[in-house]
Amino acid sequence: MNELQITRGLRINFDPTEEQELAQNVRTILNIPRGEVPMYREFGIDASFIDSPDLVAEARFTGAAFEALDTFEPRVEATNLDFERETSAEDRAQGVYFPILTYTRAEREDDI
Repeated sequence: MNELQITRGLRINFDPTEEQELAQNVRTILNIPRGEVPMYREFGIDASFIDSPDLVAEARFTGAAFEALDTFEPRVEATNLDFERETSAEDRAQGVYFPILTYTRAEREDDI
């Protein structure tokens, strides 16, 4: 199992290992609101949760994240999404979230 802080470490590695590539892909998918990529408007995460109350936003983000990963990165199987609570007072006042995704490598038929 891998844990990944989604909003940190967004630098692009142009020669990643396979595990680094998966983490990079997950971060990319979950940091791009759907509709923002020209010529591929379906890519990214449904961001309709923005400006919702905290618990509603967390639930909607979780559902949207699992759906986006299932669609755009089939090599990853998301198992849990939690939110870091130990943030600064400024982050909390601004409504900044620090989601942490737990995932495993999805088994493929050709792996068996």
